[in-house]
Amino acid sequence: MSETNAASRVRIAFLLGWSVSELHGRLRHGVRPMPPASASAAEYAPRLDVADGEIEKSTDAFVFTAQRVARFFHALEFETPAHASPLAQEIFALPENARAWLAGKRKFYTPRELRDVLNAWTMQVWAQLDAFSPASAQAFTAGMSLADTYWYLRLPARRPARAPSGEAWQRLLSKFRLDVERTRLASLEKHLPAYVAPVIRKQLRAWSIGTALVYRDSKLTRDSKIKNAATLTAEDETRLQNALARQAHEWSNLLFGWRAATTYLRDADRWWIKIGRRAGLFGVLLITTLALVLFSMWIAIFLSVAVLPGLFAFLNQKQPGLGDWLGIVNFLWTLLIAAPVPLILRALFQATRTIQQWLDDQLTIYFIDRRTAVAWDRYINPKSQNPKSQ
Repeated sequence: MSETNAASRVRIAFLLGWSVSELHGRLRHGVRPMPPASASAAEYAPRLDVADGEIEKSTDAFVFTAQRVARFFHALEFETPAHASPLAQEIFALPENARAWLAGKRKFYTPRELRDVLNAWTMQVWAQLDAFSPASAQAFTAGMSLADTYWYLRLPARRPARAPSGEAWQRLLSKFRLDVERTRLASLEKHLPAYVAPVIRKQLRAWSIGTALVYRDSKLTRDSKIKNAATLTAEDETRLQNALARQAHEWSNLLFGWRAATTYLRDADRWWIKIGRRAGLFGVLLITTLALVLFSMWIAIFLSVAVLPGLFAFLNQKQPGLGDWLGIVNFLWTLLIAAPVPLILRALFQATRTIQQWLDDQLTIYFIDRRTAVAWDRYINPKSQNPKSQ
């Protein structure tokens, strides 16, 4: 397989992993068949979801996620619907089965049954990916684990008393766990859309609150010095999860390419990026000029202290002619000016371009983060919400 197709497979594996987590999460979150539409609803026809760029109904989103799982798996080219193992046949049948279940025409898996099917199948896919390339297997894990940050949670009202310990928000949002997610994203940056990995990595740092939330004066606040987070009230945990749901929605849009990261930039953001780039260029040119001045001063000091006194003493003994003087000047020019200066200028030019690009990228990441970040306390402390949340 070509290098391009190999890179594409890594990205597909990542998105498949996310989709598997989301599919199971939507079922655990309580998606259920809707009652039959009334006759009056026949005339109600809103815009198509694709044209609107959003899927509003949870039932439609569930079917769409099942389609994603089946289609991404098909794109990996391990199996086809016509020649599939029993496990893969169940996966390829998920979209139609989900659609029929939501229409009240058949039964569907319970959350535990779906988990067992997905677990057995993903282990098979994981092995296939690892046989192809460790990078694609790692991407599969990374996508699933990142999505679990939100999709493995359940609201307190839906969570049983004896829920798995790994489902606790303290565990899923722990700094240690999200640092691992950040490291995985860094290794996959070249396979994801531009700016997406660094933006999500910044936001994962902001969401590393699993051991940092505490009540003070009846207000929930973040304190990185504490080791054990407070037990949240059901109301505050629900609000926290609602903020995380919105953040996960932004991540999904970025990762799946529903919106290019740069489309979040406003005109004012682009203006500030341009100003920052020009200011950076001015700073780099100033530093370059100072470097050249210092280099010239160094040459002058070197000549006056280390070279010229000894040279003049030697020449006075030899009594050179004009040709000897010209040869000496030409040698010194070549050694101290003609040879090193072009190399220095080239290195400075390359450094200037590198710094400019780095500055441009950092400013772009900063403003995309401002437009897509959702503060953990957006709905808990609305009067003091993070100004980055838009």
